[in-house]
Amino acid sequence: MGIWSVAVYLVSAPGIRAQGVETWSIGNSLIRREVTLAGDAVRPRALANPLTRVTVPVAGEEFILYLTDDAVVPASEFRLVAKSVRRDGKTQHFSLRLAHPHRPIDAELLYTVSDDDWFMRKTVTLRARGKPFLLRDVDVDSLTVADVTTDLGGRGQPVYLADSFFLGLEYPAGFNLIEGGCVSLRHHPGKQVTPAGWISKSAVLGTGESGQAAGTFTRYVERIRIPSRSYLLYNSWYDLRKKEMTIERLTETYEAIRQGLAPYGVKLATFVPDDGWQNPQSIWEADLSFLPQGYTPLADAVEEGGTRLGLWMPFMGTNLDIAWGKEHGYEVATGERYYCLTGPKYNKRLREVVKRHMRDWRVGYFKHDFNMFNCREPGHGHLPEARYGFESNVDAEIEMLRYEQSLLPDVYLNVT
Repeated sequence: MGIWSVAVYLVSAPGIRAQGVETWSIGNSLIRREVTLAGDAVRPRALANPLTRVTVPVAGEEFILYLTDDAVVPASEFRLVAKSVRRDGKTQHFSLRLAHPHRPIDAELLYTVSDDDWFMRKTVTLRARGKPFLLRDVDVDSLTVADVTTDLGGRGQPVYLADSFFLGLEYPAGFNLIEGGCVSLRHHPGKQVTPAGWISKSAVLGTGESGQAAGTFTRYVERIRIPSRSYLLYNSWYDLRKKEMTIERLTETYEAIRQGLAPYGVKLATFVPDDGWQNPQSIWEADLSFLPQGYTPLADAVEEGGTRLGLWMPFMGTNLDIAWGKEHGYEVATGERYYCLTGPKYNKRLREVVKRHMRDWRVGYFKHDFNMFNCREPGHGHLPEARYGFESNVDAEIEMLRYEQSLLPDVYLNVT
């Protein structure tokens, strides 16, 4: 019987009890996590690597909420309402539904693992029972470990544990912290939680051979990443500047490259005008003084040669006239060097322009340069503190990338 089958048995039966404590095992033959229930309170118990037969005892909390009134609400204050296991093909989902006895908050812990994977995921879902509440920060895991090695950690970096485990948030702006024997996987939503619910960033826990935590993490990244591919492009950055970037000059450049590659049966995938095509006193409109038709004629020319048009377009407005934007009501980030991508007016306008350029210029590649996320300004759709502005802008960029992909599924998105 596999480990997850044992977990199913434990869920559907009274479970393993020792001195009034019930233990549940979640995992498969490659990874296992144990939680306990004592007096209807859920707590972490152990992380296990069946491959190396290493079990790391843990204490702490399955999550911690940091609320607007500076209250710290750990998972152990909640009480178990229901537990269930659901299989979807090779993937199994283990759910613990919780309710706080004194606060109008419901929670669900969801652990997900596939039969052949050496890693599992976890999320925390919150719902307000009635009036919404502000969630400032959240630890998706807060595990106390003793007498085991811990390494790395930080923003967007995994924690290596006991030489054969890795754990962290699947989120570039998350903080995976090692603090005095406690590993905390923290992010900063600064969001209102409503009865409709809110879901945390996912945490991942993985195992591998002894001494191979970093290598095991690299294998996990290779598993989840977009597959690499060969991609040949031209970028004008080292070639042409601003008003040199006319249709005539760029078409001549393209034709020279096309003819040079033709004897070898090679084509450019993308032809990319870099910085200089834009009117600074706009939100990513072409400079009509030398591009009266935008880049539609260039798109026509390169498509005849089997190439798509690409475009340099930093989301945050690098080399646009930010003072002009501020005068026109677009949300400017703290320091007034770039726009706040969370800002509703700027975000809406940017989406409109992206959609139009992808339609009229048939843009199939974007170089999204100069990604800057800090903002502390009020009225932008995030709390006016640095950590909330940063996370909100990272989320806004991820959503903008998804939007571009929704317009053209095979668009090449180069975040530099």
